[in-house]
Amino acid sequence: DSLALQQFLSDCEELREWIEEKMIRAQDETYRDAKTITSKFVRHQAFQSELQSNKERLEQLQTAATKLVDDKPEFHGTIDPHISDLATQWEQLEKTTEEKGQKLFDANRQQLYVQSISDMKEWAQSLEQQMVSEDTAQDLTTVNVAMQKQQMIESEMVKRSAQIDSLQQMEPHLEEMHPDEVEQIKAHRLAVQEQLQRLQAPLDDRRKQLERKKAAFQFGRDVEDEKLWISERMPLARARELGESLFDCHRLQKNTQTLRNEIDNHEPWIQKICDNGRELIEGGHENSAAFELKINELMHAWQELKDAVDARKARLADSELGHQFLYDCNEAEAWMSEQELYMMQDERGKDEFSTQNQIKKHERLQQDINAYADTIRELGSRARHFVDEQGPLSDQIAVRQSQIDKLYAGLQDLCRERRKRLDETLQLYGLHREID
Repeated sequence: DSLALQQFLSDCEELREWIEEKMIRAQDETYRDAKTITSKFVRHQAFQSELQSNKERLEQLQTAATKLVDDKPEFHGTIDPHISDLATQWEQLEKTTEEKGQKLFDANRQQLYVQSISDMKEWAQSLEQQMVSEDTAQDLTTVNVAMQKQQMIESEMVKRSAQIDSLQQMEPHLEEMHPDEVEQIKAHRLAVQEQLQRLQAPLDDRRKQLERKKAAFQFGRDVEDEKLWISERMPLARARELGESLFDCHRLQKNTQTLRNEIDNHEPWIQKICDNGRELIEGGHENSAAFELKINELMHAWQELKDAVDARKARLADSELGHQFLYDCNEAEAWMSEQELYMMQDERGKDEFSTQNQIKKHERLQQDINAYADTIRELGSRARHFVDEQGPLSDQIAVRQSQIDKLYAGLQDLCRERRKRLDETLQLYGLHREID
């Protein structure tokens, strides 16, 4: 406890010495030298910041004092005077520093005013030279750089105008301090203010010119980007692959529809770019003829892409019909092959009754085969349409249809032959019955 008290008192003494040292600096009145007034004003601002950053030391000691007294009330008589004295000294230091700051500000006010006017005059003259200099923006990159510079200048112009208003508010105080010089001071301020006001219109015109240039360069860039976008998708739109099977054809149709959806979703942006170009033309841009050509080229390329996709969709639709026909032919062949296997069986009834049952079953099957003629005719009609239209797979379809016709004719022959065998078997059993 004794050590904690000794450490506390040592910290108090250290802070007291620091305050006394800073008080000497705060009470220094050499600021009256006009030649160094600005630098002293800046240094004093730094001094004020230093005080604020060190105020935490006093607060920490006050917290430590409270804790010590709470733990050891008998230390109250020793601790309280030190803390009270430090608080008083700190308050006096802050007051002295604030008073000196105000004196420095007052002394520095005129010099700051004059220097600010001079700086603004130089800035305005520099801006005037920039306004008459030739614009070097020749592409989108350089015009964007020029636009950024323009925005910085416009922001600075707003700040300078606000600074002029602040300086104007200082003039009544300057008139009290320097009544003989106030008219000359005001004249300088008015001259710079008028100079800035004269620059506003050319600055606005320059911004409009840059915006006009940027719009033109951006239009050109957008057109080239979209032509590239179109060229990247054209190979897929013009692809000749139609699929090796019905499943493969469906896959290609899905891919083509995805491309079509992408094109449809992208079309508003194409229209927007063309509208931007037309707006430049309607505004009387000197490159209107070139812009009109770019619009026509873009729209032509865009229409070519859409037409290519539509044509591919149509070819794939024909291919789908062709593959569907071949698929249906395979289904028909499988059905007829199944019937052939049955017809080729040489199974005979064991007696007259079982043979009659076989004949009934055969008649039902024969009805199915006869009814299947509608399917064969429908396939034939579809095949003739493909061949007449010279659609995809027309040669393959013609061959396949011929095969199906032969298979069906062969199936009918087998059906008649089997019926003949069954009839002969039935007659044989009938003769046996008569003999018996």
